[in-house]
Parts: sequence; C-alpha cells; structure tokens
Amino acid sequence: MNQTEYVDRPQQRQYDPARLCFRRQFVLGPDFVNQFQQWNRLNIGRTLCATVHPDLGTSQATSDEKSVTLLGFMLNPSNPEATDLDIVNGLLSDLQLNDNLDAFVESTSPFGGRWVLIVDNGREVRLFHDAAGLRQVFYTQCTASQTNWCASDPGVIAEMLGLSVDTDAHSFIASYERLTREYWWPGDTSLYSAIRRLLPNHYLDLNTHSSQRYWPATDLPDLSLADCLQRSSELLLRMMDSAHKRFRLAVTVTAGWDSRVALAATRDIRHDVMYFTLMYWELSPESDDIRIPSMLLRKLGLPHHVIACPSTMRDEFARIYNRNVTTAREVYGTIAQGLFNAFPEGLVMVKGVVSEVARCWYRQRVPDATSQTVTPRMLAQAVEMEENAFVLTAYNRWLADINRTVNVDTLDLLFWEQRMGSWQAMSQLEWDIVQDVFTPFNCRTLLTQFLSVDRKYRSPQNPILYSELMKLLWPEVLSEPINPSKKKERVRTVIQQFVSDSPMRRFVPQRMKRLGRRLLYPERRFSRER
Repeated sequence: MNQTEYVDRPQQRQYDPARLCFRRQFVLGPDFVNQFQQWNRLNIGRTLCATVHPDLGTSQATSDEKSVTLLGFMLNPSNPEATDLDIVNGLLSDLQLNDNLDAFVESTSPFGGRWVLIVDNGREVRLFHDAAGLRQVFYTQCTASQTNWCASDPGVIAEMLGLSVDTDAHSFIASYERLTREYWWPGDTSLYSAIRRLLPNHYLDLNTHSSQRYWPATDLPDLSLADCLQRSSELLLRMMDSAHKRFRLAVTVTAGWDSRVALAATRDIRHDVMYFTLMYWELSPESDDIRIPSMLLRKLGLPHHVIACPSTMRDEFARIYNRNVTTAREVYGTIAQGLFNAFPEGLVMVKGVVSEVARCWYRQRVPDATSQTVTPRMLAQAVEMEENAFVLTAYNRWLADINRTVNVDTLDLLFWEQRMGSWQAMSQLEWDIVQDVFTPFNCRTLLTQFLSVDRKYRSPQNPILYSELMKLLWPEVLSEPINPSKKKERVRTVIQQFVSDSPMRRFVPQRMKRLGRRLLYPERRFSRER
C-alpha cells in the first residue's frame, strides 16, 4: 500500500548568492548590464542587448535582418518532440514567408510554456509573453530623456536608472499589505511611476516602448460542451506529453478543482512523475488539501509526498528572496524556503492554476455588471481592493484599453489579466529562486475554448466543464470529493443567513430554526424553543 511521505528535513544545500540572486530573470535594453558579469549575453537585432541569468533558457534564430528570440521555455502540443530551438526555427520560417507581426503573434496561441518572445521583422520589434504572462515583464515608459529597458522585475530597472519610489504606489501597497498577506498590483502598475507591467494579451512595441492590446479582437465562437470537451481534453493531453518529453515533472495536488484536472491530464505518464502537496501556513495533516490528496493518490496506487514548509525563512535565504522581487511577499517566501529545503533539484513543478479564468470568479462579486456597464469601482470591488485614487486610476486605464464590443466577459478578462497576470505571475517569479513552473492551462487556445462554453457549465463552485473533463481524462480522480469543507462552509453560511441573519427570520417556523441550528452546530444540544 502506498503511503504518504512527509518531507521536512532540509537537504544539504548551500545559499549561493551568485546563483540564487535574481535567478531565472533577464534584463533587456540598449546595453549589457555590467552588474551581472556571469550572466549570458545575447544580441537581438542591431540595438538590443539581453542579459540573462544562466538558469533561464534562451533560444534564437536569425536570418538576414529577421530574428526570433525566446527567453524561457515554449511547448508545441502539435509536436511534443519539438525543442525550444525547433520551435524558434519554425517561427522564423513562418516569419520569412509572412512578416506581418499581427499574424505572427496570433500564430503562437496554441503554444504552452512560460516564455517571453521577441520578434524582429527588420522594421518593427515586438516583445510579448505566454498567455497568462507568467514569465513576467516590466518596462519603462517611452520618454525623450529616459533610456528604455525591460526586465523580469521593476526593482532592477529602478536601481539601474536611479528611479525613486512613487509615493502613491508605496501608500497603496503598504495599506493593501495590511489587508491581505497575498497582496498584488492593480492594472499595469508597479512601485515606480515610470515602470509598467506588460499585461497578458498585450505586446510591447520595442521601437516606441508602448503597449498594445492584441486579444480579444473578435467575438468568441459558441462552442458546445461536447465540442469543448473533445478539443480541450486532446489539447491538455498533448500539452502534458510535451512537458513530459522535455522535463522531469513534479505535479502538485490539492483538494481543489484545478489541480484535480491537471492530475487527470497526467494519466498516461503517472508512473514517471512525482506527486506532492505543499503543507504551509495553517494547513495540517487533517486539512482537506493534505488529507484528500493522500487518500486519492493511495487509491490510484501512487506515492504522495508532502513538503512541510517552515513558518519563517532563514535570514540568509530571506535576504536573497527579498532582493529578488520588489515587494516580495513573506508568506510566499516561507513556501519558497520549504521548496528550497525539500524540493528535488532538476524537477519542474506542475501547477493547476490559470484555468480559473474560465470559472466566472468575479461574476459572483459583481453579478449585475456587464461589459458595457462595468466601472473602475466595480473592478476594485471584484478584486477586493480599496477604492482609492491609485486603484481606480489603474482600472480606468485598463478599462479604456478594452474592446467592449466583443463577447468576452470583462470580468473574465479581469481575472485573466489581473489575478493571473499579476498575483500568480508575481508568485512564480518569487519561486524562481527554487524551481521553474509549468502550467498546462497556460495556453490561449485552451483558455479560448473554455471561455467559448456557456457560463452555466463554468460556475466557481461546481464547474460541470471540469467534472466532465475529468471523466474523459481519468474518471478515477473523482473518487474523492473536491473541496468538501468549502462546500460545508457554503451550506453553513446559507443556513446562518436563513436562521439568524435574515430580516424574514420571524416568519421561519420554530421547527425549521431548530433544524437549522442542529445543522450549524451538531456538537451542541438545543432545548425546544417555545
């Protein structure tokens, strides 16, 4: 019988600042960065210089004045055997046949991975990234007096150019940090007024250093549930096969929907990957996210590894971690410390994030909003940020950039470009100090398929699309419940409102009140009410 293994003893690893500092990051500008003498150097066209950490992969193909440069890794589910260089060479061949960059950007929609792509057709140079922007990019706004730079993190640029912190941004993040330990930035903002984040579905024109939206440009098609299931299941399997052929994989499993679908997509490679769960913050062996994966993987005949994360970072590790990412979050640092202690070297983590884009999360917070009526204040309410000038200005700028005539729900786009493009992208950058991450749902074609299905199949709590997808991929993964405690809590909340909080309480029969209290508090005994 397979047992759950708890891993909490640190491996004998050295805190090597030369390797860990700004790990897997890059800087792009008119010159190479002398600060990083040991990093790789790559010329792009005649004017651009990329300074790249040795642990961030690079691939480049050039011909005459045209070039395609990849930072990170890219997967082609149509050809799982293809390497990064194969993919880049293929893209260059396409560019030589048709140097229209709009068509070029569109052609990358089926690709997965975590990447930044820089394409030069001899006249124009564009930079864009993977579907959810998980290979993060910040850039300086174009001004006559300021040199233009791009980087994985804004702090590196600010330090190079001597930029000062924006007082409004600092006030926002200090206040937001007090409200939530998982704070993140609204819109395209950063700690510096002169530095912006490149959002998903946007490219950066490196001639003008201006950001342009390229998706969505047209309406999504109406896709039946059956058609979506067929297309997305095949695409997910090919995507996972592509990653398996490229890396040694470690799949994180929780009690939630997204990781369960990712688990289902590994059926054909299950004996060649590691399955694990991170036990962090308030989690314990009795928590759903630990208990459910343990029981499920035992039923599937697979080993389960639990990595126990410490409550604090070690001082030496914390210094490097906080240096690597501007406004790094301490709570994610403790997870990074746990990964550094126990995650095997050389494995790529598989995370079941990004698919939440399809699950209408923000619709439940502002149910009456439409793409035509949504306001910056509604967006702030949806993401649960303070409705101050900094936040509202950021979301007003974001709204002004959207084509509201297409049938993509603005609230779905908000989750895609803000929650994933900021909160999740920042998380993965923070964990780059330990390992790289592969997200099988991080593919524009796949997300488009999900969003093309009727909303009734994509509810946050009970997404029929997900359960039916798992039945196709690996039905046995449904043998254990999904988020059972959350379901109980939702029922408890409804009963609480019905029994105690509702203004209609006086009309509820006493027998119903007693039944409600027994369901709410089964551990108590209640006398008959008269």
